[in-house]
Amino acid sequence: RTAPKIRPPEIEWYIGTVEQYLENLDPSVSFNLIFMRNLIQFLDREWVVFTLLPTLKNHLAPKGTIAIRTFFREPDPPFQKPCKSLYTPEYLLSLFADFTVSYKRQFSRRGPDLIGVIRNFYLTDLIVSHVPNRNVILQP
Repeated sequence: RTAPKIRPPEIEWYIGTVEQYLENLDPSVSFNLIFMRNLIQFLDREWVVFTLLPTLKNHLAPKGTIAIRTFFREPDPPFQKPCKSLYTPEYLLSLFADFTVSYKRQFSRRGPDLIGVIRNFYLTDLIVSHVPNRNVILQP
């Protein structure tokens, strides 16, 4: 993939995989907002729980926010390649027990996918904000 032709200077553009991005993430970088839409269901659950989320939490600014949209069930009709992991709001909440929940929802909607195929999507939304100085043990 290539970066857009118009690139606002305040946005850092990175073309690559999530795994590559985390490997090269500067330890001093912090984010006020992390938004993941239709991403984690295509990644291995163990990697999401034990690598991705802890790394992002460590790079979240105080009072920073993480917003996630993912699948709790395979779409109908399903994709040719199935999802690697599915997440209910309750499961995601267990991974953010040390955060303040701003919004959570589980719902379905019918609409086109990225190539125009009409599907029923079964979605989980979660928005949480960082509350410092609390620990949680993560389990896949």
